[in-house]
Amino acid sequence: MPLFEDVCATDEIPPNELRAFEVNGVFVAVAHLPGPDGEAEGGTFTAMEDSCPHAGAPLSDGHLEPGGCGADGEPDAGGATVVCPLHAWRFDCRTGHWCDAPKGKVRVETYETKVENGRVLVCVPD
Repeated sequence: MPLFEDVCATDEIPPNELRAFEVNGVFVAVAHLPGPDGEAEGGTFTAMEDSCPHAGAPLSDGHLEPGGCGADGEPDAGGATVVCPLHAWRFDCRTGHWCDAPKGKVRVETYETKVENGRVLVCVPD
């Protein structure tokens, strides 16, 4: 059974922003994807490794853009993309795929998240 670690309160990460946390010895970037109206209500949280595979920049220092990309390269209007602050590489927050070549092998690891009692929990396996 996966072990989830409490990282923060849901209101500690505003919609459309990221924060870095250490979970089970791994630095992760937690993103708050806004709800349908652009507000926190109805939003979701995603987590991915906090290191761009290109040059190691922390993805949590990047910014979010609306829309994601799936493994098939098709746009995902309900998702979001994190843009690396160093060279603007873009990664889908839900899948970790590199949006500039989603069918390629380059990606970042993503981690399961959930919200319980107003807290964001992230699972990073051993």
